[in-house]
Amino acid sequence: MSAQKFNGRFLCHSSENFEEYLKECGFGYFLRKAAVNMSVTLDIRNQGKRWTITQESTFKTISQEFELDKEFEETTADGRKFMTLVTFTPNTVQVGSPVKTIRPGRPRPAPSGPMPFCGSYREKFDIISTAFILIQRQRKIKDTDKDCLITRYLEDDDTLVIVIEYGSVTAKRIFKRIRS
Repeated sequence: MSAQKFNGRFLCHSSENFEEYLKECGFGYFLRKAAVNMSVTLDIRNQGKRWTITQESTFKTISQEFELDKEFEETTADGRKFMTLVTFTPNTVQVGSPVKTIRPGRPRPAPSGPMPFCGSYREKFDIISTAFILIQRQRKIKDTDKDCLITRYLEDDDTLVIVIEYGSVTAKRIFKRIRS
């Protein structure tokens, strides 16, 4: 898969924990309710290292132009400012909270006590199985803001997943490609 696969228009299909993310950002109650329920379309275009991501909604259209691997000052839709770096990586990314799983092996003491068990502990994350991931790191400028990590990947040719980590909140938005 290449960067060109990201090109296209996508309609927001579903969101998880998005209202909590908006609350963490400082959005008021009525603005959060409106944002959660509005229809959002993303238009993504790239040519080499130059990218444009346009977000269209009933209230506002914002466009973000950037060059990969080059830090720039970004102003978000709500006026917050960040120093932002966007990278496009072929690496596998681990997303989510670690959980302990048991693998077969020789008896070892469990981390929680002296009782031996047959196996070993390892941390397990949800693994993104896509080959290319667009990672946007927003570094706060003002002390009242928080750093943010936005990870975009294509689950398949028609499904764009966006994971947003801001402060203590992780939100996920699923977008479906609009076919002409």
